[in-house]
Amino acid sequence: MLGLVISVLLIRDTIGHMHHEAILQSQGAAAATTAPDFRQVAARASWSDPALFNASQVGLVNNLNDGLA
Repeated sequence: MLGLVISVLLIRDTIGHMHHEAILQSQGAAAATTAPDFRQVAARASWSDPALFNASQVGLVNNLNDGLA
């Protein structure tokens, strides 16, 4: 109950930021990129980007721990 009260009173909504980003994208200010295919994502998460590799490994271990618990 305390968490609900705190979130209602103290947490601000980010809908203004969402509208701002939507306007930028509709005006073409945001760079339009195509989504990478599965091979590119797998290669990047496996060996080309060490930070992303570490994050994916940490996520895997975290999910494994949750599943075992």
